[in-house]
Amino acid sequence: GAAVLVRAVEPVEGLAGDARTDGPGRVCKALGIGKEHNRLELYSPGLHLLPGPPLPEARVARGPRIGVDYAGAWAAEPFRFWDRDSQHVSRPPSGRARKQP
Repeated sequence: GAAVLVRAVEPVEGLAGDARTDGPGRVCKALGIGKEHNRLELYSPGLHLLPGPPLPEARVARGPRIGVDYAGAWAAEPFRFWDRDSQHVSRPPSGRARKQP
C-alpha cells in the first residue's frame, strides 16, 4: 500500500474565513476529517478529492520531507511538494528546496 500526507491546503470556498489549514491536524479539523476516515481509499463514497486549477510548473517546488529522520536515507529524498507562492504551506521550506525537474 501507499499513502499521502496532505500537510496543508489552500481554501477556495466553503470554509470559515478564520479556518487555518496549515498543518495536517488543522487540515483535518477544517475539513471535518476524523479517525473514521483512516484507511479509506481516495475513491470511497463520501470522500471527494477534486482537482484544482493547473499550477504552472515553475511554481511547483520540491524538497525533503519534514520530521522523518527515522526513515534513514529516504528522509533526504525530495518527496515533499508545495506551491512556491502559497501562504498556506505548513512549514516554510528550507533553502534545500529545488524546482521540480
